[in-house]
Amino acid sequence: MKDLFEQHIADRQDEQPGTLERRRYWARVFSAYCHKHGLTLEQLTREQLESYLEALQWTPGPRGLPSPSTVYQGMSMLRRFLCWAVSRGLLASDPTAGWVFGRPLRREKQLLSRSQLEAIFQSPLSTPVGLRDRAILGLFAEMGLYGTDCSALNLADLDLVGYRIRQLRLSAHLAEHLHRYLKSARPALLTNPSEKALLLTRFGGRIPPATVDSVLIRHSPGNRVSPSTLHRSWLAHREAFLSRRLPES
Repeated sequence: MKDLFEQHIADRQDEQPGTLERRRYWARVFSAYCHKHGLTLEQLTREQLESYLEALQWTPGPRGLPSPSTVYQGMSMLRRFLCWAVSRGLLASDPTAGWVFGRPLRREKQLLSRSQLEAIFQSPLSTPVGLRDRAILGLFAEMGLYGTDCSALNLADLDLVGYRIRQLRLSAHLAEHLHRYLKSARPALLTNPSEKALLLTRFGGRIPPATVDSVLIRHSPGNRVSPSTLHRSWLAHREAFLSRRLPES
């Protein structure tokens, strides 16, 4: 069975490396099951595959029982292999034909409440790091940027007169936070006058992506909010936030 799976995978070399690796993983899982139960490709029946599906669903791994998405992936990749075997004349018919595995429902995306958003945005604006963090949170929330995007930003990317950053439109609200950062925080953090990075660490260098990500972690204790969740949530409450007066500097 292992050799047949390798032939199948060799015929799919146009796929992404990650996809091919998942096919190899499921090939090992199914081959081990067939070896344990003394099954060959020609002997496979619908009943035997239903038993295999049940084993997948109820055999715990290092992290417990597999998710419905994981089981669905395993069965879908097995079906691809069986269809390939039929096309090569190695199998008379596909025992999964007409079998609807049932694609699992997508998990509902998290959305923060307005009060949760307000708690995240309570950065201390009186310190250089606080002003920087508030600017980063704004870039996450309003622009949908990620840690790598923020880290790569240079001073030349920001146009406060035209309300743009890398040709993306800025709200007046975010432009004001970036202005405060440039006026009061960045000069205090800067150690090398020739530094081109927009966002700096407390030691004056370009802020790395991991440090940018830690800003959101630090300001959302217990929630472990992702940048994409923050962006979706801010869009949902956008009007309420943009209508508020900014606190005085």
